[in-house]
Amino acid sequence: MPATDTTPQTLDATGSVAGGDGIWRSNDLLGLTGYSGGDAALNWSSDDFQDGGIVTLATDGTYNFGTKSNAKPLYAIDFEDGTANPVAEWSVKPTIAGVNGESTTAVLAPNATKSWRFDHSVSSAAAGPNFDDVDLADRCFAYIQRYYDFDITDPATHGATGFNIKHFRRWPPGITYIDLVYGYEGSEEPGGNARLDGENSATPTQWFPSAVWSHAQWLVDQFIDTPGTLDVADAWVKWKRGSSVFIDKTDYSLLTTTYPNKRTLLFLDQVSNGTSVGAKYTYYNFVYIDNTPKRVVVADTNDITTATISEPCIATSWSSNSITFVLRQGIHLSLPGNYLIVIDDDDTQIAAVAL
Repeated sequence: MPATDTTPQTLDATGSVAGGDGIWRSNDLLGLTGYSGGDAALNWSSDDFQDGGIVTLATDGTYNFGTKSNAKPLYAIDFEDGTANPVAEWSVKPTIAGVNGESTTAVLAPNATKSWRFDHSVSSAAAGPNFDDVDLADRCFAYIQRYYDFDITDPATHGATGFNIKHFRRWPPGITYIDLVYGYEGSEEPGGNARLDGENSATPTQWFPSAVWSHAQWLVDQFIDTPGTLDVADAWVKWKRGSSVFIDKTDYSLLTTTYPNKRTLLFLDQVSNGTSVGAKYTYYNFVYIDNTPKRVVVADTNDITTATISEPCIATSWSSNSITFVLRQGIHLSLPGNYLIVIDDDDTQIAAVAL
């Protein structure tokens, strides 16, 4: 870290000062120390402003951060230790249901030294980590950074029965064919269109042509689902990639009298009908799973609806006026110039402050 900066400092519009090393520091009126920014209404402070540093975000009551029963997410996995195990100090739960694939350095996201990959041409199993958790029954939030090295829209990748990939799949335990699937069809629906399918629910398959297939780049996907009420079309399903919201429905029907079971299983990226010969890899850089979308992120804009990168930080304590968390740079090229954003249970923004 740079030494204490003695360069003459000037106030900016937020009431902070810029030092000669480019790191924002608070002015004395705020009573903050070390590295800090913002104003009395919303400010952050840290003695260790870098990836992995501890930051406290506070408000004077202008904002209400609400409460979060578990400050940490249920699972946070960065694959940096060569495994797909949750990072113990970042996660409520230290183990997952299972994993398929291998550690690799073949394709790496910015700032990463390892990733995880799975070859769909050799198995129809779900790629990467999978989860079985009753705490995901009433709401599931998933943030996934992944990279596909294949093009599902290219017929040369298709197997004898086509090519589909179910890249977010939710099941009740012990019961088949009532899963909730977000995925792509390479041959059944021309152009690699995306679909949302609640199998054996009251809502038929729906196609979303705006969610065009992307590959050979790191993708940032976020998913939310709630089961809704039995025999009522009030389930919430949402899929966002970068700043694009592909699906956001609150009138989906998932629980019926015939199939009343809630979904506790979560699988990623499963190809169930085979591919052509030759390796076809999905790579993972970071996976964050929780039972609420409530979180603090480092975003590339001050508006979560326009942010293309919104890296979840790891909260360690959470109250209505103060949140302490582990700062994560993730795939951002740097930390200064980005924003801390607090997001609520309904996936809307509570507050934002510049880093």
